[in-house]
Amino acid sequence: MKILRNTKASENWAPGSMPYFIIFVIILGFSTVVFLMIINSFLAGSIDIPKNVEERILMERFYNSPDCFAYEDEKIRTYLNTIDWNKFKSNAVIDKCLPSIGSKYSFKLELDNPEGIGRLSVTTTNWAGGADFRLEQRDVFVYYNNKIQNGRLSIFIQDA
Repeated sequence: MKILRNTKASENWAPGSMPYFIIFVIILGFSTVVFLMIINSFLAGSIDIPKNVEERILMERFYNSPDCFAYEDEKIRTYLNTIDWNKFKSNAVIDKCLPSIGSKYSFKLELDNPEGIGRLSVTTTNWAGGADFRLEQRDVFVYYNNKIQNGRLSIFIQDA
């Protein structure tokens, strides 16, 4: 077998270009790392979950779930954003709807009806009272005496 020497490819390779090639590979490596870090920072920011998502889901459960305070008619139809006044009068419903065991939040709900029914308040069993709470207010409908009326739901949230 004949070993070829001094072929055209080996004639074009200059031994003095080796340091430039090493510098090129190092710069290419660093620029690749910087590019990947920039892309990673954009991706990490785009998939962040907002801090209060769990709170919002639990709050919407109060006035949209038939297990909580949402009004259900005889045909088992649930009316969203409509609170049944008779369900709201009892703390037992809120504890059935949102068990306080292992819950990260405690709630106090106040239903205000401007049409003369009055104001009702219910709390979860782990509600501590005090001034350390966040307040969310929501305009809802209230089912009372076979009529649907306007109302305002105030939801006080504490970290349990």
